[in-house]
Amino acid sequence: NNYDNAISLFKQYLEKVPFDYIMNFNLAASYHSIKAYDDALEYYQKALRINPLYAEAAEAIGNVYFDKGDLRNGLAAYQKVLSINP
Repeated sequence: NNYDNAISLFKQYLEKVPFDYIMNFNLAASYHSIKAYDDALEYYQKALRINPLYAEAAEAIGNVYFDKGDLRNGLAAYQKVLSINP
């Protein structure tokens, strides 16, 4: 399917340019779309480590935690968003 193709292309790109936070975010979003939550978290967190001011990644982390039913970590991630972009 299209997500599998996107994941493959993003991973190929990130092998060459691993510190592109936007592509890490896009890979995470693709994983999130197919409910591969642990993989999504890994790459959203990587995007946020690369660019600690990337509020969209912190918000997406919160969304994944909520999708997993982990409200405590979801709220913590949303608080991080507010610390980045009040």
